[in-house]
Amino acid sequence: MLEAIGISVRKEHLILEDVSLFLEAGKIIGVIGKSGEGKTTLLKSMAGRTSLLSGKVIFEGVPLLDPSDKLIPEYEDIQLVDQDFGLSLYQTVEENIREKILSLEKKTRDDFVNELIDLVELNEARNRKANLLSGGEQQRLSIARAIAKEPKVFLLDEPFAHLDQRLRLKIVNYFQELVRSRNVAIIIVSHDGSELLGMVDLIAYLKNGSVKRIDDANTFYFQPTNKEEGQLLGHLNEVILEGRLQLFRPTEFIISDFGIALKYRNTIHTGLFYFNYFETENDEEVMLACSKPLDYDCFINIDRNVHQR
Repeated sequence: MLEAIGISVRKEHLILEDVSLFLEAGKIIGVIGKSGEGKTTLLKSMAGRTSLLSGKVIFEGVPLLDPSDKLIPEYEDIQLVDQDFGLSLYQTVEENIREKILSLEKKTRDDFVNELIDLVELNEARNRKANLLSGGEQQRLSIARAIAKEPKVFLLDEPFAHLDQRLRLKIVNYFQELVRSRNVAIIIVSHDGSELLGMVDLIAYLKNGSVKRIDDANTFYFQPTNKEEGQLLGHLNEVILEGRLQLFRPTEFIISDFGIALKYRNTIHTGLFYFNYFETENDEEVMLACSKPLDYDCFINIDRNVHQR
């Protein structure tokens, strides 16, 4: 559906270099990487908002024009939600959404506006002008406006940065339903890769402006190729065993009568899990996550299959 083929982007310096990424209809791709690695530029390139040094972006078999060749550098079927928000600042919340769907019949339009305001929980602010909203409220309004256009592709840049977990899960569920019911496609960038788990089909790892790895989310999480990559998706334990570095997730362990000796330090209860912190004989920190506290010294073995049971 939407494909970047060997794209490179240069501004003051080279931001993207020979990046290729294919987004299929009905799929969600998560893009992870540290700040400054080119994630936002990748989304703007795939939205047709940024001039390319080389390569091309193709949407449904047709190359996107360079933004300098379009009067308005955007495509209705490709909606970008970025940190600029792109709101009509002196219109109200309701007017901001309504202006995106003026072609609909009035009853349908009114129902859709109400549905989206409910989704992003802006009912109390519906008559407030956008310039008077908080940053989080502006972000939620930007998401609602993008959904209102009913595009084929959503490109989401840190869309949940200002949302609490409950509202984030509500909006994630809505997007997943759009993928199932309308076969839309989504690329979502996040500084917190762990929030993408359970939402995306594939994860693309961007470093130094290049795609270093693309893999399914489960494999990416449980089989990191290095510590830096693995930590982008959440906590990762690092220990030396028999002279070799071993990386494992907090759930990849079994309690044993022998193995890695751990000295208990403290426990944090998050509501869903207990995060139990230990130290090894080599002063390495190990965190074990489970449904009960492990407030005692113990031995563990690394078990790569424990998450599959």
